Amino acid sequence: MKQKVPDRAMTPRTMISKIPSTSLTCSLVMPWVMIGMALMILEVSLVILDMALMFLRMPLMILEIMSNTISLINLVITDILTCFCMVNQNLISAFKCKNE
Repeated sequence: MKQKVPDRAMTPRTMISKIPSTSLTCSLVMPWVMIGMALMILEVSLVILDMALMFLRMPLMILEIMSNTISLINLVITDILTCFCMVNQNLISAFKCKNE
């Protein structure tokens, strides 16, 4: 006489029957996996694009810094020459007054 196996016993056959159907799991999970992969690819491409734009902006920033430096040097030289001309004019005026 065979003994009846209780329902709660976990034999390999009952364990397999408790696993949900893989097609149902795949149909529920795969779209989210695909969306996640697409978003990850989009993020990586945006990071690469940002790095490329940064390298393209670098020469422009260097040119801007050089231009600002040249403008500053030009202003300093202009100020020095203006002061020199003012002093020179004052000296000329002083000598003219002294000679007259």
